[in-house]
Amino acid sequence: MSDQQQHYRMIRLDIIKYLETITDPKKIISFLGQACITKIDEEDFCIIIGVPNEFILVQVKKFFGDILQQAVKEVYNPHYGAMIKVVSTLHDLHPVDLKKILQPSTPDLTTSVTKTISAP
Repeated sequence: MSDQQQHYRMIRLDIIKYLETITDPKKIISFLGQACITKIDEEDFCIIIGVPNEFILVQVKKFFGDILQQAVKEVYNPHYGAMIKVVSTLHDLHPVDLKKILQPSTPDLTTSVTKTISAP
């Protein structure tokens, strides 16, 4: 992994950790799990975040539009924003298992329910 890729990966993790403080980790895993930073555009002052397809693009914009902008400003640079684009070759760029980083709360499926029937 190049120094640039490592740098992008660290920024991505910082953004994910910031988002975890203000939104549901399950949504982060679902919609940002395959997203990654593909470029930092110094001319347009934005971090370009690649997603694998149009569906994820729409969902990321819907659920994370404003807070993603806020996250970039907080963890990277207050003068930068985020631009989200479809990039079909993401799987090789930044493979990170967000489930290992985030701790989404899941219901305990081992709990059993006991019903007591009383006789009249």
